Amino acid sequence: METQLKAFTEAHQRLSFEKVERKFVSDEGEEVYTYFYIKGIKGIPDLQIHIRKEEDIEYLQRVVESECTLMSDLLGYRNDDGIHILARPETPVYSSRSEHSNPIELKLSYGSKPISIKIEPIEEDTLLGDVAYLVSRRRGSYIMRGFQISITGLGARRYLKDSLEQDTESILDSVLYDLDLTYGFGLIPRRVDAVRRMMRRRIRPRTSLPQEPLNLIYKEYAPELLQYYRLAKRTDYLPFQFLCYFHILEFFADRSAYRSVTEAVKRMLAKHDFHAKSDKYIRECVQVLRKESDKHSSDKIKVQRVLTQYVEQADIRAALDELDVLDHFEQECVLECSKELKLSGISFESDSRFFQTLTTRIYALRCSIVHSNPDFDESKAIPFVASSTNLEKLRSEIILVEEIAKQIIAGSAAMA
Repeated sequence: METQLKAFTEAHQRLSFEKVERKFVSDEGEEVYTYFYIKGIKGIPDLQIHIRKEEDIEYLQRVVESECTLMSDLLGYRNDDGIHILARPETPVYSSRSEHSNPIELKLSYGSKPISIKIEPIEEDTLLGDVAYLVSRRRGSYIMRGFQISITGLGARRYLKDSLEQDTESILDSVLYDLDLTYGFGLIPRRVDAVRRMMRRRIRPRTSLPQEPLNLIYKEYAPELLQYYRLAKRTDYLPFQFLCYFHILEFFADRSAYRSVTEAVKRMLAKHDFHAKSDKYIRECVQVLRKESDKHSSDKIKVQRVLTQYVEQADIRAALDELDVLDHFEQECVLECSKELKLSGISFESDSRFFQTLTTRIYALRCSIVHSNPDFDESKAIPFVASSTNLEKLRSEIILVEEIAKQIIAGSAAMA
């Protein structure tokens, strides 16, 4: 396969080939995994296509030799026939493909030019299916539930907006919204940033499922936290995915104050001289209550308190190191918004520095996403801009909040 890939990239000069070897230590000893990456596809030149098997090369050949240009935001491509976008049902259970087996053909005027649109269930062996597979490395589920939206007529005029892709977005916003309201046929275009995996990281070796029966331990997980976690896994839009994981942390913001007060009071009651100095200890207890009250405790302090109660520095460090992203989080990360949003590096030199820098990093990003309104006061938060570069960096930050969410879910079950 390596020889075949080298020959293919040499025949197409815009493509580049890279071989990467990574070592893993498992119960069976040290193992070496070999990965092949291709870059240079028209439309998304920085996309790293992971080639795992011979079949992947066939998909790559079909896409490259078709001379199509991939869309950089919407998941699809353009060629001489028009623009072709992959979409999914807004509600998969209700909007089954069998109900819409016949193509839907639409005509409209956009910028005084006639535009034609065709919506139909995507077939298994199509160029759009090949594109979706290369970008996301998932094929079956995309094709089984997907729809192909084809737009023709845009190439025959000067674009009204900054780019062809913005024109496409505007047309789809109008058409799909009308179809949903009028006929209950809701489609959502798939996006490149929701499915691509550009940043390389180690893949945790998977433990094979045992053939014999399993003996598991029942854990009383909080159902709300599992709902947030599952919603994060199902969410395509990365800012919302980040917030779903962050909600798991916020779930215990006020409860952590109760726990902190309870532990402080218990320590005071256990003092050997409490009976003799009860007035002193009661005054201290009042101060603890004031300190931990909502009025005297900011959201950022609450977040840091939850982290100190549920998260272990060593576990976070080990998880990030295992995924080969530790260096990323030890460095400052800068997002380009209306002005630079700087996410401070995480320090592992001590527990106090770790929790302080960890809180600062994830809380700043949380405030930026929540207050994404461009008219928001920048002195309180820098509104997040969902550019392709920022979304790719956000994808990395999601790795961190997901690990934190896992530790909180496990820790809360242990304390139940």
